[in-house]
Amino acid sequence: MKQGWCWNCLNRQPWNKSSLIIEISSAMTTRIIDAYRVINDYCKNYKFSFSEQEVKNYISAEEWWFERFGMNSLYNDKQK
Repeated sequence: MKQGWCWNCLNRQPWNKSSLIIEISSAMTTRIIDAYRVINDYCKNYKFSFSEQEVKNYISAEEWWFERFGMNSLYNDKQK
């Protein structure tokens, strides 16, 4: 089956469009189901952790700074 069918082009063709539309719809449905299976498999097998150490590996620079020095830092821009 060819990829990239133009629906406007199909509407202008003189031949019986119903079988072609059914073929394209069937192919797209198959692609959607395959994509769903890939995503579902990835989510089922993805290893994740919410342990404190794992979360600390992904904190922002601001969070890192605050965790070590707090709000009373000499370099804090928000001080009055």
